[in-house]
Amino acid sequence: MIVFVVVAVAAMTAIGSVGVVWLTGVGWLVEHHVLVPAAVHPVFALPACAGAGLDAARLAIGAGIVVALIAVAVSAVHRRVAGRRDLS
Repeated sequence: MIVFVVVAVAAMTAIGSVGVVWLTGVGWLVEHHVLVPAAVHPVFALPACAGAGLDAARLAIGAGIVVALIAVAVSAVHRRVAGRRDLS
């Protein structure tokens, strides 16, 4: 029973600190010009970021990265399936 209480308290502490870590991370990203502040009126505002988000250029770069990651994943799956067909 005491183990359950200790685990529950540890879980609540971890969940409660996620918000602090999120806001600290967003502040760091704004300071290092990865995200734009709310004053610039971003095209895509991230949730729970006090209005900070991505402008058009950063959004295009992010979309390009996502497309590249999908292409690499599809290529890896295709190679694996083709390799299994050759073994059969």
